[in-house]
Amino acid sequence: MSDKPDDKPADTPETAPDDMPPESLPPPGTESPEASEPEQVEPAPAPARPQTAGRLGVVIGVLALLLALAGLGGAWQLWRLQQDLAGRISGLASDTEARFGELAGSLEALRRQDEALRQQIAAVQSEQKNVADALSELLRRSAHLQKQWLVAEARYLIRLAGQRLSLTRDVQTAITALRAADRRLQEVGDPAILPVRKALAGDIDALEQVPMPDVTGMALKLGALIADVDRLPLIRKPDKEPADTGADAPADGKPVDDWRDLPAAMWSDLKKLIIIRQHEGGVKPLLSPEQHFFLVQNLKLQLEQARLALLQGNRELWRESLDTARQWLETWFDKDDATTRHLLDSLQQLATIDIAPALPMPTRSEAAIAEYLTRTDTGAPAEMSP
Repeated sequence: MSDKPDDKPADTPETAPDDMPPESLPPPGTESPEASEPEQVEPAPAPARPQTAGRLGVVIGVLALLLALAGLGGAWQLWRLQQDLAGRISGLASDTEARFGELAGSLEALRRQDEALRQQIAAVQSEQKNVADALSELLRRSAHLQKQWLVAEARYLIRLAGQRLSLTRDVQTAITALRAADRRLQEVGDPAILPVRKALAGDIDALEQVPMPDVTGMALKLGALIADVDRLPLIRKPDKEPADTGADAPADGKPVDDWRDLPAAMWSDLKKLIIIRQHEGGVKPLLSPEQHFFLVQNLKLQLEQARLALLQGNRELWRESLDTARQWLETWFDKDDATTRHLLDSLQQLATIDIAPALPMPTRSEAAIAEYLTRTDTGAPAEMSP
């Protein structure tokens, strides 16, 4: 500090010496009690520059101290945070390591399971391949067996058609059986079966050309004729006797006057006792009512027998029954009656019909399918018989 009073301003108060402690100084912005009274306040002297610089250094020091304390606090907080984070990281590391261990064990178990599954899949694939091979073989054998069965069924149907023709002369059933056999052979799908189908087509065509009679219509016709038998009239006895044709009878029929004419008259009377009639045909005895009943019944039986022969296809019995019925009608019944003439004409028309025409047997088809079976060596799986 300077000792010259002239250099100090008049209104500047005295400042404390520089060696005074800062605590003895009033805080900035406060006024002394003496300054609160306006009448006692004296103008303060201007501070010296060195005192101001000291205060600034103190403030800076305090600020530095505060900053240092704040830095230490922050460092301490950071250290605590680092310690906490380190603990957490260590725990997480331990947890992660444990989990990694568990995952490693799980991965090992999964690897073993995957290996086991791969082995199982390989076994299943191998089994599937074996099953597929067995199925293919089974399908091949099944197709072969189906082919054999179809051929055997077709052969059975051909034999059935032949039996129907030979036993019952059933042409329609035989044609149906042959067509069914052709459909079975079509399902076989073997080109080698074509000759058999060709033979079947020929046999079917031959059967379709057979002129088969209308058996049902003819049987109904015979039934109607049988119903007309009860209305047939018998031959009647002639109402007038034929005149006597004796050559020795007297011309005038007068009584005999001369005894010499007596023998001639007696002879004439004797001849009148015996009457001789001339008939063109044979003698037809008259029938009693009982005999008439049996005649009608026998005629019905002959027509019934003809109908049975028609249904059986018996040509000989058919014609014999019709001929017998016609003879009885001509012998015992009135041929001039319309009903009798109708029966005779109907029987004559029926007798001209061939009820049993020659039927072609399906021998070509049976021979062709037998040859096919021999050539292909695909015999029937089981012997089938109608």
